[in-house]
Amino acid sequence: MDYKLLFTDFDGTLVGRDLKISQGNLEAMKKAQENGLKIMICTGRSYLKLKQFEDTIGISGRNLYGVAFNGAVVYEVDTRKLVFDKRLDRNLALKIIERLKTKNVPILVYVLDKLYAENDRDQYSRNYKNSASIELEIVNDFKDIKEDFSKILVINENLVLQEVYLDLKDEVEGECNMFFSSENLLEFTNLEVSKGNSVEFICKKMNIDRSQVIAIGDNYNDISMIKYAGLGVAVNNSVDELKNLSDYVTKNDNKNSALKEIIDKFVLI
Repeated sequence: MDYKLLFTDFDGTLVGRDLKISQGNLEAMKKAQENGLKIMICTGRSYLKLKQFEDTIGISGRNLYGVAFNGAVVYEVDTRKLVFDKRLDRNLALKIIERLKTKNVPILVYVLDKLYAENDRDQYSRNYKNSASIELEIVNDFKDIKEDFSKILVINENLVLQEVYLDLKDEVEGECNMFFSSENLLEFTNLEVSKGNSVEFICKKMNIDRSQVIAIGDNYNDISMIKYAGLGVAVNNSVDELKNLSDYVTKNDNKNSALKEIIDKFVLI
């Protein structure tokens, strides 16, 4: 198969906790791009914080896109202009937040490139702010935010978040998406938002058939794009659910150039 697009998740797939892209991955991506493959990042992170990584990979020029906030945003790589921006209704978001507050868990809110919290006293929020390399703005009450929200984040130990998930599952079903983007992050987005929908949006915009697409991920928020792509790949460190749905599971994990393995096996042949 002559693949034309490769969408890669970022955290847990392309990089580890140190946020460094391995030399093996970099060299493979460079060769793949020289051979005509277009590579795009599809992540839960803010789109404004991805440019340094796109520059490192060599993703530049017109007609290239990126996906942020787990599909809530699609942007042009060269201009950073948004071409897709689907948010969580403010009233619904505030309703969800009120329920979350009864669980006594740290809550963060994104409105595009702005990250908000009602306090920064907990270590979870401070750690997230540092890893995301984004300023945290403190508001007296989330109700002070007058715009619709890009997404809601809840941070805690996995066992605590599992309890929150089970408690809210029936309540939010049919109103918004609730999913784990990592074992310590539970997220809420617009019901129409997913990585898969945004990948499909880009493919239609570029007139590329899904059979010519590779998607690589590691967690629950990657399931929709793995199912959409012609070749859906789970890296070795993925959650079991993603592995079971994927066309291929890498032998290497995210710390050992899993992306290089895919490019060598399916692109540079």
